Amino acid sequence: MLKQQQEQRQKLAIDVQQIQQIKLLEVSGEELADRIREELATNPALEVVEESEETTPEDNFLDEEPLSNTENEQEGLQDDFSPEDYTADDEREDALREPPRPSAGDDDGPSYVQPNEAPSLSDELHEQLISLTLSDRELTIAEYIIGNLSDDGYLSASLHEISDALLFNENLDASDAEIEEMIHRIQQLDPPGIAARDLRESLLLQLRRLPKDEVHSLALSIIEGYFEDLAAHRYDRIIRGLAITPDRFSEAQRIIRQLNPRPASGYGSNLEAAVARIVPDFTVHLHNGELQLWINDAPNLPQLGISPAYLAITKAPIRSEAEKTSRAFASSRIAEARQFIDALKRRRKTLLHVVGAIVQAQEDFFRTGDIQQLRPLVLRQIAETVALDISSISRITQRKYIQSDYGIYPLKFFFSEGTTGSDGEAVSSRSTKDLLRQLIEKEDKRTPLSDTELGALLSQEGIPIARRTVAKYREQLGIPIARLRREL
Repeated sequence: MLKQQQEQRQKLAIDVQQIQQIKLLEVSGEELADRIREELATNPALEVVEESEETTPEDNFLDEEPLSNTENEQEGLQDDFSPEDYTADDEREDALREPPRPSAGDDDGPSYVQPNEAPSLSDELHEQLISLTLSDRELTIAEYIIGNLSDDGYLSASLHEISDALLFNENLDASDAEIEEMIHRIQQLDPPGIAARDLRESLLLQLRRLPKDEVHSLALSIIEGYFEDLAAHRYDRIIRGLAITPDRFSEAQRIIRQLNPRPASGYGSNLEAAVARIVPDFTVHLHNGELQLWINDAPNLPQLGISPAYLAITKAPIRSEAEKTSRAFASSRIAEARQFIDALKRRRKTLLHVVGAIVQAQEDFFRTGDIQQLRPLVLRQIAETVALDISSISRITQRKYIQSDYGIYPLKFFFSEGTTGSDGEAVSSRSTKDLLRQLIEKEDKRTPLSDTELGALLSQEGIPIARRTVAKYREQLGIPIARLRREL
């Protein structure tokens, strides 16, 4: 009976550790810092230790053995562990250390790149409001209008809705005329096309900012009087209605195509500007012909160890029932802290194995940056390589990014199905789509290529492909059929 209870307790401890490990695998580098802060706040036996020497860069990931599902799965769960293994001794390797990051001027590795945070559209517009001479009443109305702009920069609320909100929240009874006047003033701010009610109004606002000439005036006439025909590609009706030549229409059409249908693109959303940037979780760099891999945990990620005060409690003699209870509590919290540190170490090792396997599978791409060098890759292949289940690979690759010498990519970017080329080599569907996109970009817009013609050109490039597959890839790229791509 006692043995059965011990086995149940051990199984429960393993289950708890596995759940903790799964959750840690899912988080990004920045989220990991938050998770560590939470653990520090709830477990007094866990503390930050002083910084010690940096560890060796994780640039030898290709030489590591695959990580199994069962390797050390009970590590850290035994009752007879030594607390000294997790002290803040600088000579010990059990304290979690931040991975080394090459400095910006270090030629031996890549710089840690953090893209600039996109500014908030709301902040930009509020700064411009300062330059206007507005009364407190007008400023309140303006702020409500800006607060109702979508992430694309469109005004999503009606005059009636804004009026009701002002009356209810600010006890301000604003007329439709007042609100409309303030909308008009905001529409004069940058970026052009902002605070429009629909696409047509946004395009008109942008056109009216451009220098006046004959072609721009024609573009303005097309948007004002023939917007629906333009959207439906009924070009002949526009040409007849305005009594212009096809060449003249094409000139105006080029102006219209240069306008921005999403005037707020490039700005962070009002609610998410603080997290609009992408911080890569990994960096891979080609140095002296070898690929090096780093884990980019959040800057200033703390090193963790066990509190000496709690270790002292476990060593002190027991002279009362209270001291016995204190020792049991301290031992329990130390065990939890040790499990957390072990989980962080195992997370690092698992991530290195998985991302290292992805880099190895797509080595040609990371060496050249050429999308055509991407190979077909599915989660199952990586799972088999590192001896983990597919669900673990899926969790690891969600919401994580890697910086290469050629840009920042989500880990999911490197997974795609494939076809077989004429030479028998596997071809990634992603590289096929990229080639398809290039062919369409280079086509004569007066006589766009059909899906059959595109398939023939891909076959000439060594990628035999069915017409229906071309159509599927084209639709996934968001490219319309040939008839709708035609320009006069």
